[in-house]
Parts: sequence; structure tokens; C-alpha cells
Amino acid sequence: MCRNDCKRAQPCRVLWYQNPIEVREGARYTTTKKSSYQPVIRRMWIMRNKRSLGQAVIEFALILPILLFILVIVADMARVIAAHIALSNASREGARYAASKPLDYAGIKNRVLLEYNNTGVKVTGVELKAENISVIYPNGDVTPGNPVRIVVRCSFPLFFAAWFPDSVVDADGNMAIERSAQMVIM
Repeated sequence: MCRNDCKRAQPCRVLWYQNPIEVREGARYTTTKKSSYQPVIRRMWIMRNKRSLGQAVIEFALILPILLFILVIVADMARVIAAHIALSNASREGARYAASKPLDYAGIKNRVLLEYNNTGVKVTGVELKAENISVIYPNGDVTPGNPVRIVVRCSFPLFFAAWFPDSVVDADGNMAIERSAQMVIM
């Protein structure tokens, strides 16, 4: 049975009973609680008819490809962000080493490769090569007090490259990622 103030088209499945606990004060009866009705949580679970169950299956089948597409795009972007972080850490490690030994080009590139290949390749699946690392001296001088910049470039393959604009993805479906770090030579 439904309450009078219920606005639902179908009858409620919650049974309502009047509160039996009442206290007599003078000539009036008052209840001990604010409401004289308390819901009794007894839901009658009726098996859905076949029409509504079929409708739910159709709706799920229509939404599933969209949800999977969104999931793959989010996973792809998470891989790109992980690659950005790994390249940033690698370029910082190379700049830190270059600040103390600015003329050791092989050592600088080795530090960048060790940092990225020990962490980044596990996360992103893309291996970094020595030709993708640049050592730049912005002032053109290698003396202490001048900056040294390490630039690391990587070509990152995407799962769904066709869905990204051409300005972001090249013809092979790879996204170009570039990170740099700059420190002062000691």
C-alpha cells in the first residue's frame, strides 16, 4: 500500500505502518517521535518483466563501445603523461651531471639513458637512444656560472593515433615528446 503523499506512478514497494508507541498526555495523544509513520524496510522484490530486462541489455550494448573508447583514450593519455615524467626526470639527471662535468658528453648521455631506460621504458615501452639527447650551452661558454641545457626527444606511439589531430601526431601515428632541463655549471 502506498502513502498518500507519494508522487510515483507505480505503487511503492515499501510498507508503511503507524508508530504504535504513543503516550497519553491529558486529553491528547502524542507520539514519541517526530513522525507518526515509520518505514519498514520490507521491499518486495518482483522479477522484472522481460521487456524492461531486454531494454537494459540493449542500452548497455549501445553504451559499451563508447565506454571502451573512452577507457582506451584515457589509458593512452596516461602513457603519454608517464613518458613526459620519465623524460623530465632523465633530462634533469643529465643536467645535474652536466653541471658538475660539462665537457663529458658521453657521461651526460649515459646518465640520461640510464635514468630513462631504468624507469621510463618499463612504464612507456619506448626505448630512448643516444641520438635523441642534445647538450646545449645557451651562452656558448662552458665556464662556471653559465647554464647548460639537456634536451631529450622521443617519438611515442599511440594506440588510437587516428583520433588525434595531425598537428599532434605524425604520419606513422607517433607523438613527438620533448623535455628539457637547465642547470648552472659549477
